Amino acid sequence: MGLHRLSAPLTAFSLAFLVATGSAQAVPGDLDTSFSGDGFTTVSAELGDEFINGIDEGNGKLVGAGWTSDTVDRNALLIRLKGGGAVDTSFSGDGMVVTGGSADEGWTDVVALEDGSVVAVGAFPGGGGGRVALASYTSGGGRDRAFGRKGIRYANLDPGAERPEALVKMGSSYYVVGSLGSSPNMDMFIARFNGSNGRLDQSYAAGGVRRIDIGLNDTAYSLHRTQDGGMAIGGTAQPSASFQMALAKVSAAGNLVNGFGDGGGTTTLGVSGANAGYDLSRDGSRIVLAGRSLGITYDPAIAIFKADGSPDTSFDGDGFRSYPISPSDGRFASVFVTPDGIIAAGQGSSGIDQDFLLMRVSRSTGAPDATFGGGDGMVFTNLGSDQDAATDTTLVGNTVYLGGWADVGPTFSEAAFARYDLT
Repeated sequence: MGLHRLSAPLTAFSLAFLVATGSAQAVPGDLDTSFSGDGFTTVSAELGDEFINGIDEGNGKLVGAGWTSDTVDRNALLIRLKGGGAVDTSFSGDGMVVTGGSADEGWTDVVALEDGSVVAVGAFPGGGGGRVALASYTSGGGRDRAFGRKGIRYANLDPGAERPEALVKMGSSYYVVGSLGSSPNMDMFIARFNGSNGRLDQSYAAGGVRRIDIGLNDTAYSLHRTQDGGMAIGGTAQPSASFQMALAKVSAAGNLVNGFGDGGGTTTLGVSGANAGYDLSRDGSRIVLAGRSLGITYDPAIAIFKADGSPDTSFDGDGFRSYPISPSDGRFASVFVTPDGIIAAGQGSSGIDQDFLLMRVSRSTGAPDATFGGGDGMVFTNLGSDQDAATDTTLVGNTVYLGGWADVGPTFSEAAFARYDLT
């Protein structure tokens, strides 16, 4: 999975990709037409909306988790595709599993395991305004009854609202980050769950959870293991009137690392306006955080921090660079680092419509890579609608997969996937 994870407004949808590599392309950044014939596809579970928020890879197939809705209910959804982009009917008969029974359920992230099983996290009704749900499914799409209650484990981490955003498996544990509380008193959190049964690991942090208060409205969207074995947590915080990209670091035991960032384990970065960090990656000891920055419009942006949490000023002079995409808003929702550069994906526009955006920039200066895409480092993909957005990526060999959503009709959206070649 990409470390994911940016949620569509009030619409969390995750996708895990289990994919076989595609054919080589002439130009780095070209669509891989061996995937669904033209390099991209959309999938609908019913006449309503489907949104995707994260992707992962393994076992030669694509597995997606998120939500689907009709005019009344919103339920959690899993989708599995074959490596070529077709729906995999060996998964629950039609390639899809819908979970829920109320009006407001959805998966926000997913991990696909090598044995074909899938673990998803999301927000389900319960508690004071929502609770974390962690679920395990077999390779055939059935619930793993040994995991939680009939395959789902619920955890109430806060008396108020709980919003999980990203899920990562490390060793025998699952780590979840997101937000606790309601505006204007939202905090980041990281929690650890037992991998075999989904129980909250009480030995981690404070009863299984570390709450991180940076400002008024803080949300963690991603996490990544640091070079020294700690955990970097990326997101958004409001330390004053403006929102900033936010970064925190916790130890292996779940405690904030003294001396990191501002000295207490957290830091923020961004120009004036509304900034947000949506995904993390690592470049050696450096921490790469991608998101958006507010200029005339919202622009995709990247910040790079040193191991101690200070900005890496060798990157564009101040550790921060935005990429204006006229004439409308854009953002990076996912990022990873390759030897050839930093790859970031999200939403942007080369004209009027919003499209999938894939970009490669220099690891040292942040300058767009002129050998990628159309010569400006950018690739825009219109999936046949005026509102398309990529929300996560995953890398397999020399190919990269984007997952997101596309408005394919006047009143509804569908899950959307694309595959690109990087060589």
